[in-house]
Amino acid sequence: MTEFEFEEEEYVCTGCGGENWHANVFFLNCKKRWVADRDCDFWCADCDGPTDITPLKEYEEEDEE
Repeated sequence: MTEFEFEEEEYVCTGCGGENWHANVFFLNCKKRWVADRDCDFWCADCDGPTDITPLKEYEEEDEE
């Protein structure tokens, strides 16, 4: 069972379209599940800063327009 959408579908950085991002998650033991960090959900190493992510398909569609 997966907890996050990006585990099932390919996602990229909304800023640069790169795949070199990571999710800031931690295990919340009292609830026995992984949760996202509220201060900085995602970080892109290519942009070297906080970012958001989008499905690759949607990013490619926006890029074509």
